[in-house]
Amino acid sequence: MYPNTHIPRNKPHHYAWEKEYGRQGALWVGPAERLELGGRVLELGCGNGKGLKSISADELYAIDVSENACALARKQRPNAEIVCCDCCSLPFQDGFFDFVVARHVFSHLSEAERKKAVAEARRVLKTGGRLLFRDFAVGDLRYGKGARVEEDTFRRGNNAWYHYFSLADARELFKGMVEECLVLETSEKKFGTRKHLKGIFKNRGTREVEPAEWPKKRTTK
Repeated sequence: MYPNTHIPRNKPHHYAWEKEYGRQGALWVGPAERLELGGRVLELGCGNGKGLKSISADELYAIDVSENACALARKQRPNAEIVCCDCCSLPFQDGFFDFVVARHVFSHLSEAERKKAVAEARRVLKTGGRLLFRDFAVGDLRYGKGARVEEDTFRRGNNAWYHYFSLADARELFKGMVEECLVLETSEKKFGTRKHLKGIFKNRGTREVEPAEWPKKRTTK
């Protein structure tokens, strides 16, 4: 159904994830924030499937640049459609999704790639569909680790890139969309302060829909 897409080794900051998942297996463990969404949902950069387990959807799709990660994710959510591809070139038709979830994925791209990835996310979203964004912010405890390759972007020893967002940076990236929610969250950890930005951005169109709030965590008894 989808083209066989392999991430070339001449993109070392992409191929780094294939090597890491091949070497270590599941890189990300523990629970992710629960998202009660419904409809048709696409998760960008699903990794080993940690986030997929947290998403409630009528139809769930996911992509990742690492074939090793996709194989692990399929074990986590066998009912999800998982495709190995680059988020800068999505193999889905226009207006296919109600939601696109991007948690800790745009930070691993170059500035030019982030713009392409957001343009692709907008293309595959329905009019009034929403993009849910979460990523690390400037001032996070790991900010500045590695070699600087672009503004607020650093290359670690494994060749993976890490970009840290400011509020202005995020607003510039999503300026073609309607900002419904964008907040800075901080949490104190043993070795310093973690800083995240998370937000909801609505795809522009002529059909107006009610404003959204960040999905509430489900209470378990």
